[in-house]
Formats: sequence, structure tokens, C-alpha cells
Amino acid sequence: MPAVRHEHPYLLHDAILQQPAVIEQALAANREKISRAVDAAAGRSRFIFAGVGTSYHGALTAERWMRQQSAGQADARAEEAFELMHSPLALGRGDVVVVLTHTGGTKDSLEVLREARAAGAMTLAVTGEVGASGFPETDFHFVTGEGEATFAYTKSYTSAMALVALLVIGFCESRVGSANAAGADASMLTAAGVARMPGLLRKALGAEADIRAAARAMATRTGFAFLGAGLGWFTAMEAALKVKETSYLPAQGYQTEEILHGPFSGLDQSSAVIAFLTGEPSDDRARDVLRAAKEIGAYRMAVALPHGNRNLDCDQIIEAPDGPSWMSPFLHLIPAQLLAYHLAVAREINPDTGRQDQETHARATRVFKAVSPR
Repeated sequence: MPAVRHEHPYLLHDAILQQPAVIEQALAANREKISRAVDAAAGRSRFIFAGVGTSYHGALTAERWMRQQSAGQADARAEEAFELMHSPLALGRGDVVVVLTHTGGTKDSLEVLREARAAGAMTLAVTGEVGASGFPETDFHFVTGEGEATFAYTKSYTSAMALVALLVIGFCESRVGSANAAGADASMLTAAGVARMPGLLRKALGAEADIRAAARAMATRTGFAFLGAGLGWFTAMEAALKVKETSYLPAQGYQTEEILHGPFSGLDQSSAVIAFLTGEPSDDRARDVLRAAKEIGAYRMAVALPHGNRNLDCDQIIEAPDGPSWMSPFLHLIPAQLLAYHLAVAREINPDTGRQDQETHARATRVFKAVSPR
């Protein structure tokens, strides 16, 4: 385990910067196995992606990718693993169940795998490096790389999603034809696009100075609202989770229209509002939210793909590298992670620990881990 650090750069900063290289390594190590998994899934009709926490955000992204990739023809769904175990779904030989778990030790995610396998479903797991305790038997197990050294997971998430993107492409190609035939459709995933991802993420890291400045400007704010539509919604949820994990602040991720149906009433001059824009028509509503937030004195920040960076009225704009909208979960996420990191640094909080260095939280963690590991 790396030594604890007490100032910037913390271990989380290392992990954020390592993501392009980790994705490259994960793709190289798993590409042939992904091809075999896609072939083995032929004839299966339903695809279920499951996880908890950050992994659930990955499951939601995977479901949306499959809907977009197949023009709605693929039967895909995202399930929160705890809910799936307590509100069962009938599984069978027509199913492919893909479980995402960073540690490889999340109790309910492992139970989903066991139940799915017992029911005759094809099972796939995408995990970080698994410890000596081993891992349940699955049809395919993809390992993204070494485990995270910090409480907030970053590199294990983006590397897992790069592998999931290739799985989605393969699953859909065998059912509705080649994704490459879609031409200029920005919603369609391509293997070439996945291969480009590490280079684009290296460019995204270049916005760190501007993100650090925005974090310092937000450091005294006491409530954070992240918003986005489609794939941006799931990034908003993940960004809010990272702020909670690193700065222990109230933060929530909202669907763009949802924030105007009640949650906006909870915002005021002590709030920060951060919008993720993809260049799609739903961005117009995000622009409305940012303008409205100005009226209540909230700090406003936009993270936008270049084709979404227009007519924005906010305090800070972070332009992500240029890429199609399906890449937004990667291109938006680097700024979101850096924002959470530098917000914690500005507030003089160690972003690595998740409060496990505080005895009360350490005791609380021992209580729930004795029953259900993270």
C-alpha cells in the first residue's frame, strides 16, 4: 500500500493522471478475451449490467450506449446490484449478465454473478485486481489493473468503461449490423474511437489549471448540484459522488429537467451548479438552468464538448476535447474528477481517505464491512 500523503499531490491526483495509460494497458490485456466473449454471447437476447455506487453509474452508461448503438433494438437494462438481489429478476439462458465491481469484493455484485450463473445466464465480470481470496467462477473475467490506493475510485472506472464500450460494440454488431456503417452518427460507438480515448484524455488533463481555479472559487460553497441529460446525467451522478467522497459536502447529480422540478428550490447563493453539455438538443435546457442559477447567486460552471460550448452564461467554462457525444462519459469525467480533487485540496482535506483516518468513521466502516464488504 502506498504511503499516506499529507499534501498535494495526493494519491488521488496520481490516479487521475494515470488513467490514459491504465486504459491503454487494460485494452491491450483484454482485447482478445473481449472478442471471445462477444462470440460466446451470440444468440443471447437480453443484456443486464449491474453494479453499486460508481459501478452502477457505469451500468447506466452501458445500458444507454446499447440503446443508442442498436437504435433501441437491443434489450439492455441497468440494475443496482443490491436492489437486484432484494427485488429479483427472472434470469435464464437468454441473458448476458455483466457485473462491474472495482474491488471484486462487493457482496451483492458477487451474489448477482452466482445467481445468474446458477440460472444458466452467461456471466461476465469487470473488476480491478482481485486479492488472494479469489473470485467466483464466471464465463469471462476482465481485469482492468491494480486496485485503487484511494477511497474515491477513478482509474478503475474509466478503464472498466473502455472495456465495456468494446463489449457493447461487439454485442450490437452481431445483432443490428456494424457500428461503422452509421457514418457520422455521433451516438454510435466505434472501436477506433475507443482506441483514441487515451490520447483525448491526455488532452483533457490539460485543463487542470482552470479547474483548480474554479475549485478555489467554489471552496466556500456548501452545496453542489451537478446536472446533465442522457449520458451527461450519469456523469453528473458520478461527479456528485466524487465530491461527497473527497470533500464530504452535500452534492447531488440531477437529470437536467429534473432539477427544475423541486431541487432548484434548495439552491441559493451558497450553492454551486455544474452542467455537463454534449452538443445535443438537451443542452438548451441546461443553458436555461445556468441562467436561472445566476439569478439566485449560485456559482455556475459548464463542462462542454466543443459543439456544446455556445451561448453559455456562467462563471467558468471548461471545454473538453472534441469527440462524439458517446465519448462524453470519458471526456466530461476527467474535469469532474479534477474538480472534486482540487475542491478537497482548497478546503484543506486529504481526498484519499474517505474519512477513514477519523476514528468515528473508521468504527462505522468496521460495522458495515463486517456484514457487507465494499
